[in-house]
Amino acid sequence: MFKRLPDLAASNSNAPVLAVTIDGKAFTARAGDTVAATLIAAGLADCRTTPVLGVARGPFCMMGVCFDCLVVIDGRPNQQGCMIAVRDGMTIDRQQGAREVSVADVDPVAPERPAAVIDPVAAEGPAAADPIAAEGQAANVDPDAPDIPAANVDRTAPR
Repeated sequence: MFKRLPDLAASNSNAPVLAVTIDGKAFTARAGDTVAATLIAAGLADCRTTPVLGVARGPFCMMGVCFDCLVVIDGRPNQQGCMIAVRDGMTIDRQQGAREVSVADVDPVAPERPAAVIDPVAAEGPAAADPIAAEGQAANVDPDAPDIPAANVDRTAPR
């Protein structure tokens, strides 16, 4: 799937070689490579396993969109390996199963639910979810903007 370009160390004797630890084993990496590229160069095609079935997943997009390259870097889980440059002495562990949720991911108002699933209507009122539907509320209103008559707003159109 991915093919490494000719080794830079062969053409540049001053190219730094970095020492990294992957799953407890010592490996070398090229300066400028991402963590995901380092895993691929080390012959490790998978970065994580899925939470339910434990299916191996490896880097797919290599640009931070797909989240298939999640790894544990220096003890910190859920790091996108394709977006982080490898550093000398870095410890990389392939992430196994369900991710851990840190205290920063939990809403202090309702700690039993992750912040991402908090209902914006319940948390902030109707203006947070739909400023148009919350008539009479001045949410996100620019005082210098021209007035637009309510007749010009189509409230039946899908969003």
